[in-house]
Amino acid sequence: MWFLLALGAAVGAAAADVLVKRRAGEFPVHALAAGRWLYALPLLILLLPFLRWPSLSASSWLLLAVIGPLEVAALFLYTRAVARTPLSLCLPFLAFTPPLLIVTGYLVLGERVPPLGVLGVCLVGAGAYAMHIGDVRRGGLLAPVRALWREAGPRWMLVVAVIYGLNAAVGKKILLETGPVFFGVLYLALLTAGLLPALALSGRPLGPVFRGWRRLAPIGLIVGLAALAQFGAYALAPVAYAIAVKRTSLLFGVLAGRIIFGEDRFAERIGGAALMLAGIAAITFSG
Repeated sequence: MWFLLALGAAVGAAAADVLVKRRAGEFPVHALAAGRWLYALPLLILLLPFLRWPSLSASSWLLLAVIGPLEVAALFLYTRAVARTPLSLCLPFLAFTPPLLIVTGYLVLGERVPPLGVLGVCLVGAGAYAMHIGDVRRGGLLAPVRALWREAGPRWMLVVAVIYGLNAAVGKKILLETGPVFFGVLYLALLTAGLLPALALSGRPLGPVFRGWRRLAPIGLIVGLAALAQFGAYALAPVAYAIAVKRTSLLFGVLAGRIIFGEDRFAERIGGAALMLAGIAAITFSG
């Protein structure tokens, strides 16, 4: 059951990305980002009466205040990358979060990575390289590095991966105190509550977020369902196993980019994404 729930979370994450890309020409990036969280809330709020409400320590509230703004920044960069860049090119770079967690997990949680985890890091790097193997044939061995920085989407996603690598470790520290389901609902609610005023103060109009609710609500609904599936998987299995299966969203995203949007250079990118996924599996199952 936990495997099916985690797989459902992966499919949901990829489906939400597809819908964001479809709506990219209709909404500004900030409206797509806000709708992704805002319209997931009604479904998640329904869970609150059934949850045990733990008392958070002062240090946990402080950590939430630190990682919250970073999460908002990551959301905007993530949405911009999905909206403006081929899915098959930008999404696989989220696979760099697990290697970063080797460092942040050790610094924040004291977690050590065994040799299998080191192998996973190498596979992720090989996957990133393989995604630009066509550029190697045309421009030499350093072409993938140059291609990475020529493309805005992968660059944005790398920043997102760094933020997620930090926030995941800090978030786990809070999650151990509150439980995964309560933390997920609380975190999303706090982020949404802070996001809308921040948009208003920055001069970005909130009208599109509310006027376009019929087109944005399906994105939020899918995000909410994916969150529920993910939380359910956490409750039934080790979080590392659930995350490993959920990261198959990378492959679903690459497949969707090809099938739905006709993105090119599919073969080398799906091969690179598969290597990245193998690296993620090695990292997450190494413990």
